[in-house]
Amino acid sequence: MSDIRLNGKMVSFTRITLQTDSLPRLEREISTLAKKLTGMPVIIDSTLALPLEPVLNLLREHNLQPLAVVEGFLADQARAIQFPVLPADPNMQRVAPTEPPTVAENTAFGAKKKKTEPVTIVGDTLHKETLRTGQRIVVEEGNLILMADMNSGAELISGGSIHVYGTARGRLMAGAGGALNAHIFCQRLEAELVSVSGTFCVAEDIPADMIGQAVHISLSNEGTLEFNKINH
Repeated sequence: MSDIRLNGKMVSFTRITLQTDSLPRLEREISTLAKKLTGMPVIIDSTLALPLEPVLNLLREHNLQPLAVVEGFLADQARAIQFPVLPADPNMQRVAPTEPPTVAENTAFGAKKKKTEPVTIVGDTLHKETLRTGQRIVVEEGNLILMADMNSGAELISGGSIHVYGTARGRLMAGAGGALNAHIFCQRLEAELVSVSGTFCVAEDIPADMIGQAVHISLSNEGTLEFNKINH
């Protein structure tokens, strides 16, 4: 029996990209960020060279947890202090959805709103074209609907649920912001990776009887992924 057990659970984190070398400006931005993301693990990227240790100190002072830097301007400094360095992103092309998210007023019973402050709900984001290898669609809020196939090496990332009305061959990540009630629906499952709220499953571990089928994927009460065939 192995002494190391691998669990399919990803840690939620936030990635920040530094675009100024002004520490006072960074402190203001980090202070604002920390109010929304108290205690959140942070990956650090940068578009310019700047001292790393003061940035790490700022993050820690505001109760954020720096985990690593991305290969680039900060990498040499990180290695010098034995701070983790992650490889740079693969060359993915971020694709804009063919239709923007729908927005509707909140008309739920009992909802109250001022005329000058309309309450809105972000709805579905729709993409009608094949998502090709190296392409990525990211939707931070609401559901993402793909009305076509997606190729191997493509990515769909959504803060809500993901619907694929075609063959899903790439990577699908629903509930990317931590939504436990997110779902994945696909007409034909051939994915490289699926994830709901950070709990993931790679192709080799997807139940064999689900491959090539219409499938619904959700998170169980125990925090594991559930795969169920969709009956037409």
